[in-house]
Amino acid sequence: MRNKKFISFDIFDTLLTRNVNKPSNIFHLVEEKYNQTNNKKISNFKEIRINSERIAREKSQYDEITLDEIYDEVSKQLVDLDIKKIKKIEQDIEYDLITRNNNSFVYDMYEYALNNNIKVILISDMYLSKEFIEKLLKKCNITYYKLYLSSELKINKHTGKIYKYVLNDLNIRSNQIIHIGDNKKSDYINPMKFGIKTFLVKNNNKLKYSYISKDSTMYYNMLVSILNNYYDDTQNYYFNFGYECLGPLLLGLSMWLNNNLEKNKIQKVYFLARDGKIMKEAFDIFYNDYETYYLYGSRRSLIVPSLWRYDNIFDVFKNMFLPKEIKLRSLIKQLGLESDKLLIQLKKYNLILDNVYSLNDLQTTYLSFFEEIFPILINNSKIEYDNMLKYFSKNKFKNKLAIVDIGWFGNMQKAIELNIQNADIWGYYLGIIPNSQNQNKYKMKGFLFEKDKNPQLYDKEHYFNSILEFIFSTNHGSVKRFLENDVEFYDYEHESSYEDKQLQEIQDGAKYFLKIIKDNNLQKYMNINSMLAFQNLLNFALNPSLEDAINFGNIKFNGSENSYIAKSKSFMYYLFHPKKLMIDFKNAKWRIGFCKRIFKINLPYYKINQVIRHYYLEREAKNESRIEK
Repeated sequence: MRNKKFISFDIFDTLLTRNVNKPSNIFHLVEEKYNQTNNKKISNFKEIRINSERIAREKSQYDEITLDEIYDEVSKQLVDLDIKKIKKIEQDIEYDLITRNNNSFVYDMYEYALNNNIKVILISDMYLSKEFIEKLLKKCNITYYKLYLSSELKINKHTGKIYKYVLNDLNIRSNQIIHIGDNKKSDYINPMKFGIKTFLVKNNNKLKYSYISKDSTMYYNMLVSILNNYYDDTQNYYFNFGYECLGPLLLGLSMWLNNNLEKNKIQKVYFLARDGKIMKEAFDIFYNDYETYYLYGSRRSLIVPSLWRYDNIFDVFKNMFLPKEIKLRSLIKQLGLESDKLLIQLKKYNLILDNVYSLNDLQTTYLSFFEEIFPILINNSKIEYDNMLKYFSKNKFKNKLAIVDIGWFGNMQKAIELNIQNADIWGYYLGIIPNSQNQNKYKMKGFLFEKDKNPQLYDKEHYFNSILEFIFSTNHGSVKRFLENDVEFYDYEHESSYEDKQLQEIQDGAKYFLKIIKDNNLQKYMNINSMLAFQNLLNFALNPSLEDAINFGNIKFNGSENSYIAKSKSFMYYLFHPKKLMIDFKNAKWRIGFCKRIFKINLPYYKINQVIRHYYLEREAKNESRIEK
């Protein structure tokens, strides 16, 4: 480029790009925006707008037309509508959705020219006016020496005539200029006919988990375009995962939450620890007209204060979410008691803290133990209840309000409802397990799934719930209990660990995405439903790459030294230790990733896991049926 005096750039899809995958999608958005504020509606505007442009071109004696000529044809099909308003909406959307093209080659060349006294000119085939194009360029901080537009000159790159005009206008030879663009004919073949050296730009997809198909909606395609346009390939794996997968989920959740709060006229919103912290941070980016709180709490700290209401241990167990088998140490912890203070009773009834017991045995064979410690349990529950009331009162927890959490059964809301009598509580969750009985009694809704909503999403989420819970976690320990004037926490399980660092990277990536949406005011054009918001996470979790399986598989689940999301030994090891394979597979939290790590090749791991899961569910159902008989 040293002997070049000029460098010319195509504008659209070279220097600039739109946050839609097809320019014609803008016409759909025009119809939507116009219909929001006008009684007389437009229908099929996209088709009308495309046909009007075609007719205008057929009528024109020139190589290019103008936006005014296009809308002259639109007015003939949309009689009695405000055509000027429709045209302005189109230009407003064009302006809002334009951004710099995220192509390092293009901007390396552009910056090189600016820094080496090479004059930048712009050449574009476009029906938009020069004044409007200049406005777009200014928005994106593009400076240049001269601008050549087909809408003004009535000649274009497609025929090649504009290149001859440019050479004559600048009074230069063809070897003094280089041209860069994305269209093979208009930007590569045609300028070469005039002896101009050219570079063809390839706008590659940089994303890992965004798959556009023929069935993809326009809004998903728009989301993918935005993700690709602002993708930062200097960041690490976890940051980009958060950007591409967690970011859209938090955006969809925030928009859904806002719609529900507006509908139900709720102003106070309490995001429950710990999963609620990233939810609050995301929500606060977009909506600042609510009174939002980060409320400390956990299943243990909220359920224990309600246990004093029950008359016996049977009712306590009945109203707690307990598995069929449980380690005794874990059960005592959930009851709000300290194991080391029950050593005499444990020894008396020959109970071992680290043994796993069936819930049935605990309520029959070892009933006397629980009857003996029941008064201790009730006394502790009353103390924690009083402390909880003080904490909630301090945080103005009363009247009509919303609580927000990850889900899944709604037991935390149930515990709060039992303990707080002066609050009208509305629960909003990432998801509510469809068969949870709490949603029949309390006001609660799930974004991804709930009773009679998106059962297919619930079925799929089951396969990677551990990953979802990890990425929604935060950097402080779980709440143990409320003290008289403070909150007591368990130790943070990921303190200064590999997991803590990766969690922060993931959430930073998600917040980077949300900030892009906010800074460019793109949320007003996006319709992010639960299916769309969750799509990239599904693509990741159900069809992981080996890199995905390793990077997430190495994460410890809940900080346990012996429990990883999907860590495995080698294929050769399992070949000689098949029993160990079955044990490790059963213990893996993300079994799809576990299988991918072992076999490495592309297999339908999700479908394989579906078959295995259904087999075990059917076998379990048959066993329960025999027991009942």
